[in-house]
Amino acid sequence: MTAFTRPLILIGPPGSGKTTTGKYLAKKLSIPFYDLDEMIEVKFKVSIPELFKNGQESYFRVLEMQCLKEFSAKPKSGRYVLATGGGVVLHPLNLYVLKKMGRLVYLKAKYQDLQTRAVSDDRPVLKGKTREDIEALLLAREPYYKECDQTILIRGKTETKICEEIIGRVHG
Repeated sequence: MTAFTRPLILIGPPGSGKTTTGKYLAKKLSIPFYDLDEMIEVKFKVSIPELFKNGQESYFRVLEMQCLKEFSAKPKSGRYVLATGGGVVLHPLNLYVLKKMGRLVYLKAKYQDLQTRAVSDDRPVLKGKTREDIEALLLAREPYYKECDQTILIRGKTETKICEEIIGRVHG
């Protein structure tokens, strides 16, 4: 379907659809899908919301870095989709590793895009946050997200449309 050979790595804030889009994209392209948050939960037998609830975000970031390093070192096919956690880019080493691994695709969201998901899902970074809190988080992370190879605005788009846009941009 496409001629790209490097993995696609989805980056973006919590609730931007990295996992949902990643699964759909991998299925559409018939390539493997991996989820960094899921790897952390399986490897360390702990839920991410539980870590955040107990005020252990810094510990989570250490586990995240460890899983990313291990995942990047394992042999894999040249094409796959990886959904990352929203804050993985906050550590420069993680960003360096991700850039070496593949093509980074930023799923850019505004507050309005995340508002419903923050209330309906168990997203620890967004849960219980005000609009100002979420907008401040987006603003603080934007410089890191801008390090990505491609930016896809998710506003008003279905996962099908987002996937078509990703495929169109990474073709070749």
